[in-house]
Amino acid sequence: MHLLEAGSLTVSLYVMAPSLVAAEHVARAVTQSALAHEPVFRQALLLGCSGALVAEYYDRLLELPGHGGRTMRLPVQDTDQS
Repeated sequence: MHLLEAGSLTVSLYVMAPSLVAAEHVARAVTQSALAHEPVFRQALLLGCSGALVAEYYDRLLELPGHGGRTMRLPVQDTDQS
């Protein structure tokens, strides 16, 4: 979430779904639910909803040997830093 201008926010969601259309429907439903149920958002309006399909990028990551599709290192489990 980031502020665009006074009183205007952009909210980004990461949604895994069988299609871009399905992901957009989920994102819209989650956003509308937040607007309806959270008092701080009651006066807000949803002006638009769109998605970006990035499947090819992630499919290529899965093909890299030894990475399992990860772009970040796993946290160190036995320290207070994770």
